[in-house]
Amino acid sequence: MIKIAKFTYSALLVVITAWLCSYFTQFGINGWYNALIKPFGTPPNQIFAPVWSLIYALMIMSFYQVLNVATPLRPKARQLFIAQLIIQIIWCLMFFYEGMLGAAFGVILLLDFTAWKMVKTFYQIRPLSAYLNYPYLLWLCFATFLNFTFMYTQGAIIEF
Repeated sequence: MIKIAKFTYSALLVVITAWLCSYFTQFGINGWYNALIKPFGTPPNQIFAPVWSLIYALMIMSFYQVLNVATPLRPKARQLFIAQLIIQIIWCLMFFYEGMLGAAFGVILLLDFTAWKMVKTFYQIRPLSAYLNYPYLLWLCFATFLNFTFMYTQGAIIEF
């Protein structure tokens, strides 16, 4: 019974995140996003749903595995997992819903770092859990590149 609860917990966290991100993304795609100059390499909109579905399924499985290992690192892993989900929601809100490309770029850099820390912690608990998140890390790197190129093609000025 405990394993079912842990799986449900894992799935619920990810499904809520997926739903919120999908809502914000669809809002942008159905609105201002289609008017943007798309940088080279931007995949068609139809690619995103299957890619994210796979990534979310892998995330559920990886977090479920972490929850089933008794280790002092489990609370840290849980915090990082939830943190990156929250940051992911904020990024979708900033990029797609609000159209704030510069702010979204700052958020996605934080998301990259948090997800990397999560994977590093997962690896210490159970290496397979970390490996299941490699597609997510790769997709985040690609999304970071796209976020930057969207800013550039729209004429955004980046100051350091």
